[in-house]
Amino acid sequence: MKIEEIINEPMLALMGVIVCVAIGLAYALEYFWPVHAAVPKIFHSSESTKEKSSEELQMLACRDPKLPLLSLRDVAKCDGQKNRKAYVACKGVVYDVSENAVYTQGGGYHCFTGKDATIALAKMEFELSGKPGWRQSLNHEELCVLSEWVTWYNDRYPKVGYLGEEYNNKDNPVEGIETTKVEFDIPLKDPKAKKNQ
Repeated sequence: MKIEEIINEPMLALMGVIVCVAIGLAYALEYFWPVHAAVPKIFHSSESTKEKSSEELQMLACRDPKLPLLSLRDVAKCDGQKNRKAYVACKGVVYDVSENAVYTQGGGYHCFTGKDATIALAKMEFELSGKPGWRQSLNHEELCVLSEWVTWYNDRYPKVGYLGEEYNNKDNPVEGIETTKVEFDIPLKDPKAKKNQ
């Protein structure tokens, strides 16, 4: 038997229809029952992290008094270019990432170097590196991701200082330091009240 005898025009047409139905079925299944329903997360936050409130997740790490306060300008000088150190700031802590080539000039994470990368890391949007205002910009899920990044940096890179812009601001809470509000029970007297008595 020759192949021309087995595959004739009606058979070829039937095979084309079967292929089209199979492709259509595959698209329909992927649309209604997707294999990958969501993009996998970079970090899977622990349950204890997820249970924390946004206010707790925004608290800064307790400061080591042996390490200096650095300004964003100081950090910017350590940009990993021309054999300079490479520093990255994350949630108020400054890390020396010089030993990792991805943070030096030409590396994939060089965009974080010499900047406060807090928002960029939490949102995983590299173009946001250096953007201020992470407390106002991040939602609870992003704060959980940020917490995982902080753990990542703490486990791998030496701390070299703290951002003065974060730690000098008395409105920013620090872990382990109780902030108390003083409330007065004594009502303020109206000075006019004495004149009427």
